[in-house]
Formats: sequence, C-alpha cells, structure tokens
Amino acid sequence: MKTILVPIDFSETAINAIGYAVEIAKKIKARITIFHIVKSPSEGSFNVMGEINMDTYPTGKHVFMSEIIKKVQHKINFIMEMPEYSKYVTRKIITVEKNSANIGEIIAEQKSDLIVMGTEGVVDGIEGTFLNSNAEQVISNSQCPVITVKKHTQFDGIDQVLYCSKFEEKHAIISEKVSDFCKIFDAKLYLLYINNEGSMMLSETVRSNMLDFAERNKLHNYTFNTISHKTVEEGVLAFADKMDVDIIALDAPETSLLGKILAKIGERSVASELVYTADRPVLAYNKNMEESKIA
Repeated sequence: MKTILVPIDFSETAINAIGYAVEIAKKIKARITIFHIVKSPSEGSFNVMGEINMDTYPTGKHVFMSEIIKKVQHKINFIMEMPEYSKYVTRKIITVEKNSANIGEIIAEQKSDLIVMGTEGVVDGIEGTFLNSNAEQVISNSQCPVITVKKHTQFDGIDQVLYCSKFEEKHAIISEKVSDFCKIFDAKLYLLYINNEGSMMLSETVRSNMLDFAERNKLHNYTFNTISHKTVEEGVLAFADKMDVDIIALDAPETSLLGKILAKIGERSVASELVYTADRPVLAYNKNMEESKIA
C-alpha cells in the first residue's frame, strides 16, 4: 500500500494540503498519515504512537505537555473522522521536537512514498510547530517526492506538468521519475529549458538533451520549450502561467531556485496578477532519494 505523509500545524494551509493529498490518494490508491510536531519545553521523549515518557520532566511540565498532547490528539482525531477524509487518512504520528532538532529532517526521515505539505504555516502557540521555512529542509532531505501547496490551492486534476531542467545526464534519474509521475495521471509534459544570464547552452545541445530524455522515457504527450529570461525562477513562473499548468516539477538540487519559487508562487500584487497565477503546486525530487512506490 502506498503512503502519503502530510505534515500539519493546523493552519488553513496545512488543512488544505490534506485535501490535496486525499485527491491524489484517490487516484493512486494510497493511504495518508498525518504528521505533527509538538514543541518540547525541555528534555524528554515521546514516541510516534502517542505514548509519552516524562521521567525527565518536572511535574509541572509533565502536566503541561500532557495537556498539549491531548489537545493535539483531539484535533487530529477530529480531522481523521471528517467524512471527506476518513476513508484515506488512516494514521497519525505525533512527535516532540527538542530545541536543537531540524524539523525538516524529522519530517523527511518518516517512511513514506510521497510528502504533501503546505508552505504557508504560521507560528501561534501549539499550532505553529511547522514553519514555511522548513519546506526546503524537507525537500533537501526527503527520500521521496515532495509536493508543496498553497492555502488556496485546489486540486483540479493533474493534466499538465511543467518540468524545468538542463536535461543533463546527472538529472537522468529525476527526469525518469517526473516522466513516471506524468504517466500515472496521463498528463501532458512541458519540457522547459531557460536561457538566462547565468546559464547559456547552444540550442542544438538543449534540443538533443531533451530528445534523448523523451526517447529514453518513451514519452508520447510532450512538447519541447526553450525560452530566454532574465532569471530562471521568473521564467518558470511566467511559462507556467502562460500554459496554465497544474504542477511545476523541479530537481531538488536547485534549492535556491526552489526557495525563490516557493516564496513567489501565490503572490497577488496588482503588477504580478497578469504574470503569475496563484497557488501552483511544486513537485520536487531529491537526487539522492530512495526508490518510492510513487514515481
């Protein structure tokens, strides 16, 4: 059985990520695990099944943490029992984060075939344990694909996928997984290379790399696209808007690009309204990830 992990902090964005994950679960016949991290005020341990070991906590902090855990469990149980989620959200994991812990690494270490996460979480008491800034940490450390969604992202199917890459040999494994993802949803794939001030390749080389990619992955529903833009990240967003794609696929090694895109998608100023559409999901692959049941 395939497993989708959804980290939540109970923000609107995180709850929306659950809904997005449910729609994917319906398509690939997967089960969803909700994952929540509780801030630890001091040393202690708390296992993934919700049993707490407070031997190292003073009595007052023991009571304080126990109450927090109860509230978190109640909130997650409420979500799991919602009619639209109950068939697919079947498991919860709650863990305590020590002050020195890397939240992104903790999430990435959980065994799953896909992670779907919101990228606009907020800090507000016990509801702010997962931060927007941890998205890049998760992507960089994850052993499975990661899909990030915004607060108002709606799942309207995945019919068009944009994949921006240099299509070089070092990207071959990730490229194959993007191709497999498209085949799951029978989606059209836009292969995009962007010429910018910091990255210039001969058009013949780019087209040859793209053609090798298409032939190697036996693609049948795709287009080659090469554009020039001042920056790669703005070029990706502009092209995504022009073609109205459903999801943007990227190689996780491009962390600086990912960070900029995760920050910019969904900005709704008057000037950018005509350039960028809001809430496009981003699908990221880590080059070092293990084999996953999901492409």
